[in-house]
Amino acid sequence: MKRKLTWRTWALALSIFLMLGMLPISAAANTVEPLAGEPLATAPGSATKNDWSWMTVNGTKNNTTVVYFADSEWYVVGFNGGGVAAAPGAITLFSVNGFGANAKFNHSTVGVQNQYMTSNLRTELTTGTRFTAIDERERSVMVSRLLDGVAGTQPTDPLWALSTDEANSLDTDLRIDNTGWGLRSAGANNYSAMVVNKVNQMISTYVTTAFAVRPAFHLNLSSVVFTSAAEGGKPAAAGQELSVAAASVGKAKLTMVDRNTDNLNLTVTQEVYSGIERNTYAPGSTVEIAYSDAKTGANKYVSCVIMDSNARITHYGKLSDKASGTATFTVPALADGSYTIKLFNEEANGDKKTDYASEPVEMIMTVAKPVETSFNVTLPTGTGYTASVKSGSSSPVDRDGSYSFKVELDPEYNLSVITVKANNKTLTPDGNGVYTVSNITEHQIITVTGVKHNSTITATAKLNIQKDDAGWSGHGKNFTLKLSTDETKTARMTGTDGTVKASVPIGTWKIYEGSAYTGMTITIDSTGGTATLNYYTVKFFVIDADTSK
Repeated sequence: MKRKLTWRTWALALSIFLMLGMLPISAAANTVEPLAGEPLATAPGSATKNDWSWMTVNGTKNNTTVVYFADSEWYVVGFNGGGVAAAPGAITLFSVNGFGANAKFNHSTVGVQNQYMTSNLRTELTTGTRFTAIDERERSVMVSRLLDGVAGTQPTDPLWALSTDEANSLDTDLRIDNTGWGLRSAGANNYSAMVVNKVNQMISTYVTTAFAVRPAFHLNLSSVVFTSAAEGGKPAAAGQELSVAAASVGKAKLTMVDRNTDNLNLTVTQEVYSGIERNTYAPGSTVEIAYSDAKTGANKYVSCVIMDSNARITHYGKLSDKASGTATFTVPALADGSYTIKLFNEEANGDKKTDYASEPVEMIMTVAKPVETSFNVTLPTGTGYTASVKSGSSSPVDRDGSYSFKVELDPEYNLSVITVKANNKTLTPDGNGVYTVSNITEHQIITVTGVKHNSTITATAKLNIQKDDAGWSGHGKNFTLKLSTDETKTARMTGTDGTVKASVPIGTWKIYEGSAYTGMTITIDSTGGTATLNYYTVKFFVIDADTSK
Protein backbone atom coordinates (compact mmCIF):
# COMPACT_ATOMS: atom_id res chain seq x y z
CA MET A 1 0.00 0.00 0.00
CA LYS A 2 2.82 2.39 0.79
CA ARG A 3 4.48 1.66 -2.56
CA LYS A 4 1.23 2.39 -4.41
CA LEU A 5 0.82 5.75 -2.66
CA THR A 6 4.41 6.71 -3.50
CA TRP A 7 3.85 5.94 -7.21
CA ARG A 8 0.69 8.04 -7.33
CA THR A 9 2.41 10.90 -5.58
CA TRP A 10 5.26 10.79 -8.07
CA ALA A 11 2.87 10.65 -11.04
CA LEU A 12 0.90 13.61 -9.73
CA ALA A 13 4.04 15.65 -9.24
CA LEU A 14 5.26 14.82 -12.73
CA SER A 15 1.90 15.81 -14.25
CA ILE A 16 1.94 19.17 -12.49
CA PHE A 17 5.53 19.73 -13.60
CA LEU A 18 4.71 18.98 -17.23
CA MET A 19 1.63 21.17 -17.16
CA LEU A 20 3.70 24.06 -15.90
CA GLY A 21 6.01 23.54 -18.85
CA MET A 22 3.09 24.05 -21.22
CA LEU A 23 1.80 27.31 -19.71
CA PRO A 24 2.06 30.58 -21.66
CA ILE A 25 5.04 32.70 -20.63
CA SER A 26 4.43 36.44 -20.55
CA ALA A 27 7.19 38.49 -22.17
CA ALA A 28 7.35 42.13 -21.13
CA ALA A 29 7.45 44.79 -23.85
CA ASN A 30 11.03 45.18 -24.97
CA THR A 31 12.86 47.68 -27.10
CA VAL A 32 15.72 45.70 -28.61
CA GLU A 33 19.05 47.47 -28.54
CA PRO A 34 21.64 46.86 -31.30
CA LEU A 35 23.09 43.45 -30.60
CA ALA A 36 26.78 42.73 -30.44
CA GLY A 37 28.12 40.53 -33.24
CA GLU A 38 31.04 40.04 -35.51
CA PRO A 39 32.38 43.21 -37.12
CA LEU A 40 30.61 44.03 -40.36
CA ALA A 41 32.68 43.91 -43.51
CA THR A 42 33.12 47.20 -45.36
CA ALA A 43 33.48 47.81 -49.06
CA PRO A 44 34.25 50.84 -51.27
CA GLY A 45 30.76 50.63 -52.77
CA SER A 46 29.01 50.46 -49.40
CA ALA A 47 25.25 50.62 -49.90
CA THR A 48 24.65 52.31 -46.54
CA LYS A 49 24.89 55.54 -48.55
CA ASN A 50 22.08 54.38 -50.84
CA ASP A 51 18.59 55.79 -50.42
CA TRP A 52 16.61 53.47 -48.16
CA SER A 53 13.78 55.90 -47.36
CA TRP A 54 11.30 53.79 -49.36
CA MET A 55 11.63 50.90 -46.93
CA THR A 56 9.09 50.13 -44.17
CA VAL A 57 10.64 48.32 -41.20
CA ASN A 58 8.72 46.07 -38.77
CA GLY A 59 5.22 47.25 -39.67
CA THR A 60 2.15 45.19 -40.49
CA LYS A 61 2.08 42.36 -43.01
CA ASN A 62 0.54 44.72 -45.54
CA ASN A 63 3.18 47.44 -45.40
CA THR A 64 6.43 45.90 -44.16
CA THR A 65 9.01 45.70 -46.94
CA VAL A 66 9.62 42.16 -48.19
CA VAL A 67 12.99 41.15 -49.66
CA TYR A 68 13.54 38.06 -51.80
CA PHE A 69 16.66 36.19 -50.72
CA ALA A 70 17.69 32.52 -50.93
CA ASP A 71 14.53 31.81 -52.96
CA SER A 72 12.38 32.87 -50.02
CA GLU A 73 10.54 35.92 -48.73
CA TRP A 74 11.85 37.88 -45.74
CA TYR A 75 10.36 40.79 -43.80
CA VAL A 76 12.64 43.75 -43.08
CA VAL A 77 12.38 44.07 -39.28
CA GLY A 78 15.61 45.91 -38.49
CA PHE A 79 17.79 48.42 -40.31
CA ASN A 80 21.20 49.92 -39.56
CA GLY A 81 20.88 49.82 -35.77
CA GLY A 82 17.13 50.38 -35.43
CA GLY A 83 14.31 47.84 -35.13
CA VAL A 84 14.31 44.18 -34.09
CA ALA A 85 17.66 42.48 -33.39
CA ALA A 86 19.24 45.43 -35.18
CA ALA A 87 22.91 46.10 -35.83
CA PRO A 88 24.66 49.08 -37.42
CA GLY A 89 25.49 48.47 -41.06
CA ALA A 90 23.04 45.60 -41.44
CA ILE A 91 19.44 44.79 -42.34
CA THR A 92 17.62 42.28 -40.15
CA LEU A 93 15.55 39.94 -42.32
CA PHE A 94 12.91 37.65 -40.78
CA SER A 95 11.25 34.73 -42.56
CA VAL A 96 7.75 35.46 -43.88
CA ASN A 97 6.27 31.99 -44.27
CA GLY A 98 8.84 29.66 -42.76
CA PHE A 99 12.16 28.44 -44.13
CA GLY A 100 11.94 24.75 -44.98
CA ALA A 101 9.91 22.04 -43.23
CA ASN A 102 8.84 22.05 -39.58
CA ALA A 103 11.51 21.07 -37.07
CA LYS A 104 11.90 20.10 -33.41
CA PHE A 105 13.98 22.06 -30.95
CA ASN A 106 15.50 18.73 -29.91
CA HIS A 107 14.84 15.03 -30.42
CA SER A 108 14.78 13.94 -26.77
CA THR A 109 13.39 15.06 -23.41
CA VAL A 110 16.03 13.14 -21.45
CA GLY A 111 18.57 15.30 -19.66
CA VAL A 112 19.14 18.98 -20.40
CA GLN A 113 17.60 19.53 -23.84
CA ASN A 114 16.71 23.25 -23.81
CA GLN A 115 20.15 24.69 -24.65
CA TYR A 116 20.19 26.26 -28.10
CA MET A 117 23.94 25.64 -28.64
CA THR A 118 23.42 21.86 -28.82
CA SER A 119 19.88 21.87 -30.19
CA ASN A 120 18.55 20.23 -33.31
CA LEU A 121 17.00 23.58 -34.28
CA ARG A 122 20.40 25.27 -34.34
CA THR A 123 21.89 22.37 -36.31
CA GLU A 124 19.13 22.77 -38.91
CA LEU A 125 20.02 26.47 -39.28
CA THR A 126 23.80 26.24 -39.30
CA THR A 127 24.91 22.94 -40.81
CA GLY A 128 21.67 21.49 -42.19
CA THR A 129 20.46 21.89 -45.75
CA ARG A 130 18.37 24.93 -44.84
CA PHE A 131 21.66 26.77 -44.56
CA THR A 132 23.99 24.84 -46.84
CA ALA A 133 21.49 24.99 -49.74
CA ILE A 134 21.69 28.77 -49.75
CA ASP A 135 23.90 30.04 -52.57
CA GLU A 136 27.45 30.45 -51.30
CA ARG A 137 27.47 34.06 -52.43
CA GLU A 138 24.32 34.78 -50.45
CA ARG A 139 25.78 33.05 -47.39
CA SER A 140 28.84 35.28 -47.68
CA VAL A 141 26.79 38.43 -46.96
CA MET A 142 25.03 36.97 -43.90
CA VAL A 143 26.77 38.41 -40.85
CA SER A 144 27.21 36.19 -37.79
CA ARG A 145 26.15 37.57 -34.43
CA LEU A 146 26.38 36.50 -30.78
CA LEU A 147 23.01 35.10 -29.67
CA ASP A 148 21.69 35.97 -26.23
CA GLY A 149 18.36 34.94 -24.74
CA VAL A 150 19.39 31.26 -24.60
CA ALA A 151 20.10 28.68 -21.93
CA GLY A 152 23.71 27.65 -21.62
CA THR A 153 26.46 28.74 -24.00
CA GLN A 154 25.72 31.62 -26.37
CA PRO A 155 26.61 30.65 -29.96
CA THR A 156 27.66 32.98 -32.78
CA ASP A 157 25.68 32.17 -35.93
CA PRO A 158 24.78 33.69 -39.30
CA LEU A 159 21.20 32.28 -39.36
CA TRP A 160 19.25 31.96 -36.14
CA ALA A 161 15.89 31.50 -34.45
CA LEU A 162 14.53 34.53 -32.61
CA SER A 163 14.57 34.86 -28.82
CA THR A 164 11.45 35.63 -26.80
CA ASP A 165 12.52 39.28 -26.44
CA GLU A 166 13.07 39.61 -30.17
CA ALA A 167 9.77 37.90 -31.00
CA ASN A 168 8.02 40.21 -28.54
CA SER A 169 9.54 43.21 -30.36
CA LEU A 170 8.08 42.16 -33.68
CA ASP A 171 4.92 43.87 -34.82
CA THR A 172 2.07 41.69 -33.56
CA ASP A 173 0.81 41.14 -37.11
CA LEU A 174 4.20 39.78 -38.28
CA ARG A 175 4.26 37.21 -35.46
CA ILE A 176 1.01 35.58 -36.51
CA ASP A 177 1.43 32.17 -38.15
CA ASN A 178 -1.29 29.58 -38.64
CA THR A 179 0.78 26.72 -37.24
CA GLY A 180 3.12 28.32 -34.70
CA TRP A 181 6.90 28.65 -34.89
CA GLY A 182 9.91 27.94 -32.71
CA LEU A 183 12.20 30.25 -30.76
CA ARG A 184 15.73 29.74 -29.45
CA SER A 185 14.94 30.59 -25.84
CA ALA A 186 14.60 27.88 -23.21
CA GLY A 187 11.19 27.02 -21.74
CA ALA A 188 10.13 26.39 -18.17
CA ASN A 189 12.30 23.32 -17.66
CA ASN A 190 15.15 21.27 -19.12
CA TYR A 191 12.98 19.63 -21.77
CA SER A 192 10.89 22.60 -22.94
CA ALA A 193 11.57 25.48 -25.30
CA MET A 194 9.67 28.63 -26.18
CA VAL A 195 7.43 28.88 -29.24
CA VAL A 196 4.91 31.32 -30.69
CA ASN A 197 1.73 29.31 -31.06
CA LYS A 198 -0.94 29.67 -33.75
CA VAL A 199 -2.95 32.11 -31.62
CA ASN A 200 0.12 34.36 -31.25
CA GLN A 201 0.97 33.41 -27.67
CA MET A 202 4.54 32.73 -26.53
CA ILE A 203 4.41 29.47 -24.61
CA SER A 204 6.76 26.87 -23.19
CA THR A 205 6.32 23.41 -24.72
CA TYR A 206 8.15 20.10 -25.21
CA VAL A 207 11.40 20.29 -27.15
CA THR A 208 10.23 17.29 -29.18
CA THR A 209 7.23 19.12 -30.66
CA ALA A 210 7.80 20.18 -34.26
CA PHE A 211 6.99 23.76 -35.26
CA ALA A 212 7.57 25.97 -38.28
CA VAL A 213 11.06 27.41 -38.61
CA ARG A 214 11.08 31.21 -39.12
CA PRO A 215 14.69 32.28 -38.72
CA ALA A 216 16.31 35.67 -39.13
CA PHE A 217 19.72 36.95 -40.17
CA HIS A 218 21.76 40.10 -40.59
CA LEU A 219 22.52 41.06 -44.17
CA ASN A 220 25.60 43.21 -44.67
CA LEU A 221 24.50 46.55 -46.13
CA SER A 222 27.90 47.14 -47.69
CA SER A 223 27.33 44.19 -50.01
CA VAL A 224 24.21 45.71 -51.60
CA VAL A 225 24.93 47.53 -54.86
CA PHE A 226 21.28 48.53 -55.26
CA THR A 227 17.73 47.27 -54.88
CA SER A 228 15.04 46.93 -57.53
CA ALA A 229 11.41 45.86 -57.78
CA ALA A 230 11.13 42.11 -57.21
CA GLU A 231 9.26 41.67 -60.47
CA GLY A 232 9.85 43.60 -63.69
CA GLY A 233 12.44 45.85 -62.08
CA LYS A 234 15.07 45.32 -64.79
CA PRO A 235 14.77 45.22 -68.58
CA ALA A 236 15.69 41.86 -70.07
CA ALA A 237 17.76 42.92 -73.09
CA ALA A 238 20.98 44.87 -73.45
CA GLY A 239 20.84 48.22 -75.23
CA GLN A 240 21.90 51.84 -75.24
CA GLU A 241 18.70 53.26 -73.73
CA LEU A 242 18.47 53.24 -69.95
CA SER A 243 15.20 52.42 -68.16
CA VAL A 244 13.71 54.44 -65.35
CA ALA A 245 14.39 52.49 -62.17
CA ALA A 246 11.20 50.78 -60.99
CA ALA A 247 10.30 51.59 -57.39
CA SER A 248 11.29 48.93 -54.83
CA VAL A 249 8.28 49.72 -52.63
CA GLY A 250 6.51 46.59 -51.37
CA LYS A 251 8.65 43.68 -52.53
CA ALA A 252 12.27 44.07 -53.54
CA LYS A 253 15.20 42.05 -54.78
CA LEU A 254 18.88 42.73 -54.25
CA THR A 255 21.88 43.15 -56.50
CA MET A 256 24.83 42.05 -54.35
CA VAL A 257 28.57 42.37 -54.76
CA ASP A 258 30.35 39.19 -55.87
CA ARG A 259 34.02 39.85 -55.15
CA ASN A 260 35.22 36.64 -56.76
CA THR A 261 36.78 38.01 -59.94
CA ASP A 262 36.58 34.57 -61.51
CA ASN A 263 32.80 35.01 -61.52
CA LEU A 264 32.39 38.72 -62.26
CA ASN A 265 34.98 41.33 -63.05
CA LEU A 266 35.40 44.69 -64.77
CA THR A 267 38.31 46.98 -65.52
CA VAL A 268 38.02 50.65 -66.42
CA THR A 269 41.24 52.63 -66.61
CA GLN A 270 41.88 55.80 -64.65
CA GLU A 271 42.20 57.69 -67.91
CA VAL A 272 38.74 56.60 -69.07
CA TYR A 273 36.76 57.49 -65.97
CA SER A 274 38.74 60.70 -65.44
CA GLY A 275 37.73 61.65 -68.97
CA ILE A 276 34.08 61.00 -68.12
CA GLU A 277 34.34 63.19 -65.04
CA ARG A 278 35.93 66.08 -67.01
CA ASN A 279 33.06 66.25 -69.47
CA THR A 280 29.62 67.79 -69.21
CA TYR A 281 26.74 65.87 -70.78
CA ALA A 282 23.41 67.13 -72.03
CA PRO A 283 20.29 64.95 -71.94
CA GLY A 284 20.18 62.98 -75.16
CA SER A 285 23.95 62.95 -75.58
CA THR A 286 26.01 59.74 -75.50
CA VAL A 287 28.35 58.45 -72.78
CA GLU A 288 30.97 55.96 -73.93
CA ILE A 289 33.04 54.00 -71.39
CA ALA A 290 35.80 51.71 -72.58
CA TYR A 291 36.16 48.59 -70.41
CA SER A 292 37.84 45.19 -70.37
CA ASP A 293 38.08 41.90 -68.42
CA ALA A 294 34.30 41.40 -68.03
CA LYS A 295 33.07 37.85 -67.56
CA THR A 296 30.58 36.60 -70.13
CA GLY A 297 28.13 33.75 -70.32
CA ALA A 298 24.52 33.03 -69.40
CA ASN A 299 22.81 36.08 -67.88
CA LYS A 300 26.04 38.07 -67.70
CA TYR A 301 26.26 41.69 -68.84
CA VAL A 302 28.08 44.93 -68.38
CA SER A 303 25.43 47.09 -66.72
CA CYS A 304 25.12 50.44 -65.03
CA VAL A 305 22.92 52.47 -62.74
CA ILE A 306 22.63 56.25 -62.44
CA MET A 307 22.41 57.61 -58.90
CA ASP A 308 21.35 61.18 -58.06
CA SER A 309 22.77 63.43 -55.33
CA ASN A 310 20.26 61.97 -52.82
CA ALA A 311 21.59 58.42 -53.43
CA ARG A 312 18.43 57.43 -55.32
CA ILE A 313 18.83 55.13 -58.31
CA THR A 314 17.15 56.94 -61.21
CA HIS A 315 18.00 54.66 -64.16
CA TYR A 316 19.34 51.19 -64.94
CA GLY A 317 20.47 49.44 -68.07
CA LYS A 318 22.25 46.40 -69.43
CA LEU A 319 24.75 47.88 -71.90
CA SER A 320 26.77 45.00 -73.33
CA ASP A 321 27.31 41.26 -73.18
CA LYS A 322 30.93 41.44 -74.47
CA ALA A 323 34.08 40.76 -72.47
CA SER A 324 35.63 44.05 -73.61
CA GLY A 325 34.67 47.03 -75.68
CA THR A 326 32.70 50.21 -75.09
CA ALA A 327 29.68 50.48 -72.81
CA THR A 328 27.45 53.14 -74.35
CA PHE A 329 24.29 54.77 -73.07
CA THR A 330 22.16 57.79 -73.90
CA VAL A 331 21.93 60.34 -71.10
CA PRO A 332 18.29 60.31 -69.90
CA ALA A 333 16.16 63.42 -69.41
CA LEU A 334 17.88 64.40 -66.17
CA ALA A 335 17.82 67.78 -64.46
CA ASP A 336 21.06 69.74 -64.38
CA GLY A 337 23.33 68.44 -61.63
CA SER A 338 25.89 65.90 -60.55
CA TYR A 339 25.17 62.16 -60.83
CA THR A 340 27.11 58.97 -60.11
CA ILE A 341 27.52 56.28 -62.76
CA LYS A 342 28.03 52.81 -61.30
CA LEU A 343 29.35 50.45 -63.98
CA PHE A 344 29.68 46.74 -63.19
CA ASN A 345 29.78 43.22 -64.60
CA GLU A 346 26.39 41.75 -63.66
CA GLU A 347 24.82 38.35 -63.34
CA ALA A 348 21.08 38.94 -63.76
CA ASN A 349 19.05 35.97 -62.55
CA GLY A 350 15.48 37.16 -63.14
CA ASP A 351 12.51 38.13 -61.01
CA LYS A 352 12.59 37.31 -57.28
CA LYS A 353 16.21 36.11 -57.53
CA THR A 354 19.33 37.71 -56.10
CA ASP A 355 21.50 39.28 -58.78
CA TYR A 356 25.25 39.73 -58.48
CA ALA A 357 27.67 42.42 -59.59
CA SER A 358 31.39 42.96 -59.63
CA GLU A 359 32.70 45.77 -57.44
CA PRO A 360 31.18 48.81 -59.21
CA VAL A 361 33.41 51.34 -60.93
CA GLU A 362 32.04 54.71 -59.88
CA MET A 363 32.45 57.96 -61.78
CA ILE A 364 30.83 61.38 -61.56
CA MET A 365 28.71 62.51 -64.49
CA THR A 366 27.84 66.21 -64.75
CA VAL A 367 24.60 66.89 -66.61
CA ALA A 368 23.73 70.33 -67.94
CA LYS A 369 21.47 71.43 -70.72
CA PRO A 370 23.35 73.46 -73.37
CA VAL A 371 22.99 77.23 -73.12
CA GLU A 372 20.76 78.31 -76.00
CA THR A 373 21.55 81.58 -77.75
CA SER A 374 18.38 81.94 -79.86
CA PHE A 375 14.74 81.09 -79.39
CA ASN A 376 11.78 80.41 -81.65
CA VAL A 377 8.56 82.42 -81.46
CA THR A 378 5.55 80.55 -82.79
CA LEU A 379 2.50 82.55 -83.88
CA PRO A 380 -0.91 80.82 -83.87
CA THR A 381 -3.43 80.39 -86.65
CA GLY A 382 -7.19 80.08 -86.19
CA THR A 383 -10.66 81.01 -87.33
CA GLY A 384 -11.67 84.64 -87.15
CA TYR A 385 -8.27 86.28 -86.75
CA THR A 386 -4.83 86.71 -88.27
CA ALA A 387 -1.58 86.97 -86.28
CA SER A 388 1.28 88.57 -88.18
CA VAL A 389 4.81 89.59 -87.31
CA LYS A 390 5.62 93.28 -87.40
CA SER A 391 8.28 94.59 -89.70
CA GLY A 392 11.68 94.46 -88.01
CA SER A 393 10.92 91.30 -85.98
CA SER A 394 11.77 87.74 -86.95
CA SER A 395 12.10 84.29 -85.45
CA PRO A 396 14.38 82.92 -84.04
CA VAL A 397 15.17 85.75 -81.63
CA ASP A 398 18.59 86.29 -80.05
CA ARG A 399 18.80 85.86 -76.27
CA ASP A 400 17.33 88.90 -74.43
CA GLY A 401 15.84 90.17 -77.72
CA SER A 402 12.21 91.11 -78.44
CA TYR A 403 9.50 90.18 -80.93
CA SER A 404 6.46 92.23 -82.01
CA PHE A 405 3.29 91.17 -83.77
CA LYS A 406 -0.38 92.10 -84.33
CA VAL A 407 -3.61 90.15 -84.04
CA GLU A 408 -6.37 91.38 -86.36
CA LEU A 409 -9.96 90.15 -86.12
CA ASP A 410 -12.02 89.37 -89.20
CA PRO A 411 -15.11 91.60 -89.70
CA GLU A 412 -17.60 88.97 -88.49
CA TYR A 413 -15.51 88.43 -85.34
CA ASN A 414 -14.53 92.02 -84.59
CA LEU A 415 -16.66 92.28 -81.45
CA SER A 416 -14.63 89.56 -79.69
CA VAL A 417 -12.75 90.40 -76.51
CA ILE A 418 -9.53 88.43 -76.94
CA THR A 419 -6.68 87.42 -74.64
CA VAL A 420 -3.19 87.11 -76.10
CA LYS A 421 -0.49 85.25 -74.16
CA ALA A 422 3.17 84.31 -74.61
CA ASN A 423 4.04 81.11 -72.71
CA ASN A 424 0.87 81.61 -70.65
CA LYS A 425 1.78 85.21 -69.71
CA THR A 426 -0.85 87.76 -70.77
CA LEU A 427 0.33 90.48 -73.16
CA THR A 428 -1.11 93.99 -73.47
CA PRO A 429 -1.13 95.73 -76.87
CA ASP A 430 0.09 99.28 -77.36
CA GLY A 431 -2.09 102.05 -78.79
CA ASN A 432 -1.64 100.67 -82.30
CA GLY A 433 -2.66 97.13 -81.33
CA VAL A 434 0.92 95.80 -81.40
CA TYR A 435 1.95 93.10 -78.92
CA THR A 436 5.63 92.78 -77.88
CA VAL A 437 7.47 89.99 -76.06
CA SER A 438 10.65 91.39 -74.49
CA ASN A 439 13.81 89.95 -72.88
CA ILE A 440 13.31 86.53 -74.46
CA THR A 441 15.29 83.72 -72.80
CA GLU A 442 13.24 80.70 -73.87
CA HIS A 443 11.16 79.50 -76.79
CA GLN A 444 7.83 81.34 -76.98
CA ILE A 445 4.40 79.98 -77.89
CA ILE A 446 1.82 82.69 -78.64
CA THR A 447 -1.85 81.86 -77.97
CA VAL A 448 -5.05 83.77 -78.78
CA THR A 449 -8.30 82.97 -76.95
CA GLY A 450 -11.77 84.52 -76.79
CA VAL A 451 -12.34 84.75 -80.57
CA LYS A 452 -16.10 84.39 -81.23
CA HIS A 453 -18.41 85.02 -84.14
CA ASN A 454 -20.32 88.24 -83.52
CA SER A 455 -23.62 86.35 -83.60
CA THR A 456 -22.57 84.23 -80.64
CA ILE A 457 -21.48 87.09 -78.43
CA THR A 458 -24.04 88.02 -75.79
CA ALA A 459 -24.31 91.01 -73.51
CA THR A 460 -26.87 92.46 -71.11
CA ALA A 461 -29.74 94.57 -72.36
CA LYS A 462 -31.14 96.76 -69.57
CA LEU A 463 -34.45 98.63 -69.66
CA ASN A 464 -35.28 101.18 -67.01
CA ILE A 465 -39.06 101.59 -66.45
CA GLN A 466 -40.13 105.03 -65.25
CA LYS A 467 -43.41 106.76 -64.50
CA ASP A 468 -43.46 110.51 -64.62
CA ASP A 469 -39.62 110.54 -64.80
CA ALA A 470 -39.19 108.38 -61.67
CA GLY A 471 -38.45 104.69 -61.27
CA TRP A 472 -41.57 102.57 -61.40
CA SER A 473 -41.03 99.38 -59.39
CA GLY A 474 -44.62 98.23 -59.38
CA HIS A 475 -45.29 98.60 -63.07
CA GLY A 476 -46.60 95.02 -63.49
CA LYS A 477 -45.80 94.97 -67.18
CA ASN A 478 -44.14 92.26 -69.35
CA PHE A 479 -41.41 93.25 -71.79
CA THR A 480 -39.92 91.26 -74.68
CA LEU A 481 -37.01 92.03 -77.01
CA LYS A 482 -37.16 91.11 -80.71
CA LEU A 483 -34.12 91.28 -82.99
CA SER A 484 -34.78 94.05 -85.49
CA THR A 485 -33.43 91.99 -88.41
CA ASP A 486 -35.24 88.80 -87.45
CA GLU A 487 -38.17 89.17 -85.06
CA THR A 488 -38.42 85.41 -84.61
CA LYS A 489 -35.46 85.78 -82.29
CA THR A 490 -36.83 86.99 -78.97
CA ALA A 491 -35.75 87.37 -75.37
CA ARG A 492 -38.00 87.95 -72.36
CA MET A 493 -36.84 90.60 -69.92
CA THR A 494 -37.02 89.97 -66.21
CA GLY A 495 -36.30 91.95 -63.08
CA THR A 496 -37.66 94.07 -60.25
CA ASP A 497 -37.36 97.58 -58.83
CA GLY A 498 -38.12 99.26 -62.09
CA THR A 499 -35.34 97.64 -64.13
CA VAL A 500 -35.65 94.59 -66.38
CA LYS A 501 -32.79 92.76 -68.12
CA ALA A 502 -32.06 90.10 -70.72
CA SER A 503 -28.85 88.53 -72.05
CA VAL A 504 -28.93 88.75 -75.85
CA PRO A 505 -26.56 88.57 -78.83
CA ILE A 506 -24.99 91.73 -80.26
CA GLY A 507 -27.42 93.78 -82.40
CA THR A 508 -30.40 96.14 -82.34
CA TRP A 509 -33.48 94.91 -80.49
CA LYS A 510 -37.06 96.21 -80.54
CA ILE A 511 -38.83 96.65 -77.21
CA TYR A 512 -42.30 95.16 -76.90
CA GLU A 513 -44.73 95.58 -74.02
CA GLY A 514 -46.78 92.45 -74.24
CA SER A 515 -47.61 92.18 -77.95
CA ALA A 516 -47.39 95.91 -78.60
CA TYR A 517 -44.26 97.49 -80.02
CA THR A 518 -43.27 100.48 -77.92
CA GLY A 519 -41.49 102.20 -80.80
CA MET A 520 -38.18 102.00 -78.94
CA THR A 521 -35.03 99.93 -79.53
CA ILE A 522 -31.87 98.96 -77.60
CA THR A 523 -28.56 98.66 -79.42
CA ILE A 524 -26.31 96.00 -77.84
CA ASP A 525 -22.54 95.91 -78.27
CA SER A 526 -19.94 93.84 -76.38
CA THR A 527 -20.52 95.96 -73.27
CA GLY A 528 -24.30 95.73 -73.39
CA GLY A 529 -26.89 98.47 -73.80
CA THR A 530 -29.44 100.50 -71.82
CA ALA A 531 -32.71 102.23 -72.64
CA THR A 532 -35.34 104.06 -70.60
CA LEU A 533 -39.06 103.74 -71.16
CA ASN A 534 -41.08 106.50 -69.48
CA TYR A 535 -44.78 106.39 -68.82
CA TYR A 536 -46.66 109.60 -68.05
CA THR A 537 -49.90 110.32 -66.26
CA VAL A 538 -52.28 112.18 -68.55
CA LYS A 539 -54.66 114.62 -66.85
CA PHE A 540 -57.87 115.86 -68.50
CA PHE A 541 -59.66 119.13 -67.60
CA VAL A 542 -63.38 119.69 -68.45
CA ILE A 543 -64.33 123.26 -69.37
CA ASP A 544 -67.99 124.14 -69.17
CA ALA A 545 -69.45 125.26 -72.49
CA ASP A 546 -70.62 128.82 -72.84
CA THR A 547 -74.45 128.55 -73.33
CA SER A 548 -75.20 132.21 -73.12
CA LYS A 549 -75.00 132.62 -76.85
